[in-house]
Amino acid sequence: MIRGMHRVPQALRFALALAVLLGFGWWSYSAVDAAQTARNERSEVLGRITELQSAQLVLMTTDPFAPEVDRVLSRMEAVALPMRAEDASKSSAGALLARRVAELRLASPGDDAEARTVARTELIIATDRAVASLWDREQKWELELEFAWLRIEALAWCGVALGLIAVLLWGLALRRGARSEELAGELAKALEGAQAGSAAKSDFIAVVSHEIRTPLTAMLGSAELLEHTDLNDRQLDHVRVIRSGGDSLLHIVSDVLDLSRLDVGRLEFASEPFEVEPLLDGVALLFWERANEQGLQLSVCASPRVPTAVMGDGSRLRQVLVNLVSNAVKFTREGFVRVDADYRGGELVLTVTDTGPGVPLGARTKIFEAFTQAEMDSRRQHGGTGLGLAISTRLVGGMRGRLELAVPEVGSRFTVHVPAEVVVAATPLPPDAVRLGATAPPELRAQLEAWRVPIEDGADLLLDADSVHGPVRPGAVRRRLERRERTGVHRVPQIPGRLHALVVDDNAASRAVVAEMLGALGCRVDQAAGGREAIGLAGDTGYSLIFMDCDMPDVDGLEATRSILEARPLPVVGLSGHATAEFRERALSAGMTAYLTKPVRLADLRRALETWAAV
Repeated sequence: MIRGMHRVPQALRFALALAVLLGFGWWSYSAVDAAQTARNERSEVLGRITELQSAQLVLMTTDPFAPEVDRVLSRMEAVALPMRAEDASKSSAGALLARRVAELRLASPGDDAEARTVARTELIIATDRAVASLWDREQKWELELEFAWLRIEALAWCGVALGLIAVLLWGLALRRGARSEELAGELAKALEGAQAGSAAKSDFIAVVSHEIRTPLTAMLGSAELLEHTDLNDRQLDHVRVIRSGGDSLLHIVSDVLDLSRLDVGRLEFASEPFEVEPLLDGVALLFWERANEQGLQLSVCASPRVPTAVMGDGSRLRQVLVNLVSNAVKFTREGFVRVDADYRGGELVLTVTDTGPGVPLGARTKIFEAFTQAEMDSRRQHGGTGLGLAISTRLVGGMRGRLELAVPEVGSRFTVHVPAEVVVAATPLPPDAVRLGATAPPELRAQLEAWRVPIEDGADLLLDADSVHGPVRPGAVRRRLERRERTGVHRVPQIPGRLHALVVDDNAASRAVVAEMLGALGCRVDQAAGGREAIGLAGDTGYSLIFMDCDMPDVDGLEATRSILEARPLPVVGLSGHATAEFRERALSAGMTAYLTKPVRLADLRRALETWAAV
């Protein structure tokens, strides 16, 4: 019981202690009051007995008509009156004594001597009876007094017991306080260890992120440059698969980094316009080959309500969709995986449906935990880190949305609801009817029906089986409907003026790709393989802009930037694989004008040139 007292709220413990003290105080007061009353009543009774006995002695030894007899009779009447009040019966000892006193008073000296003697004798007998009654009362009050003293003695022992209990509780409280301080110290040490471990983990993840992002710059930059060369649709799709695969690898790295940030509440979400259909198309292209190899039907269908562009974090939303489609393709052995997009109630609604094994009832909550899969052997059979759904749930929550799971009769259905403000409304489609032949994919027919495009029977090479390469996806179908065939080379729009840029990076492939991308934007580009070389070149040449890698072995980018800026002011844009806000602040504090996270894209370089080259 004492061990469980710490679970009782402090206010309730105080109330219990106060109730015990009040109860003990009331018991003590009542016991002492009872003892005092019993003692007073017993003293009063003994006084009456003494008074009657002394009066009886006077009656027995003195003439009834002597003057002192009147005084004795008055004292006897004084005793008889309260006795009559205590017992109103006519036969009571007090009433009898009062009558005998009155009879003796009525006797006169002229009466017969025998009559006077009889009256005195009767009074003496009545006095004996009254004394006997008073002795009975005295015994009663004596018992009451003894009982009261027993109660007081019990109170004394209870007080001693309560004192011992109080001392015991005080000792336990002291021991508990000491133990609490000891536990607080242990917890503080454990917290320090956990923080140190978390910092070490974050540092390790940041280093791994940087080392992977640097070669990704070369791979994704080359793919982006290749995309802007003379390619047919099939080649363009292959290039986009390369870019989507690189993005997927980038997102795996981001998953681990995001999990670390989510654990400490440091993940930031963007709010910028992004196009919806390219996002859907990219995810479909990324998993189409794998779905084909497994014999799965992968399709994407967009509602006519889906806007062209919305405000939000497109990168995070793509990460969520990639995780959901990846799981669907991974666990589905036959049937289909379908992505449906809709816009209703101010929310972008993305649903991923599959015909896989579904999710067991007992695992429908567990699968949203980190490093957890629905079945114990899932990781052995299908691979994966078990982070996808856990991170997706947190990412959707960070975007003020929700991720819901439904389990139909076959397979499973995950639905993402994300608030999204419309930036560009849905583009109206041409009203002309589309002719579809027998070889047209059913997914294509489903997408056209969703858009309420009129369909007629008959072969139409523009929208037949081979016209939309890869999976049926809204963006590709819309391009065909709008007759937006690629007829030539899509050149990269160049920056006006002949800007002179310096690219500094110890990784040759990454450096070369960034230089080529800047060249495609119309810049004259020099390259430096390290910070020391960059310091020398910057002092001799009037560059418009320097793109500086932050991590280099000889002189790192931050130190090189400080040295260059000491000589003359110059826009320096940092390039790094570190995707943390802390490293960004370090770069800007070193004097860098802007900071780009690898892998960099053409759009990033264009914005940097347009923003900072004229400074």
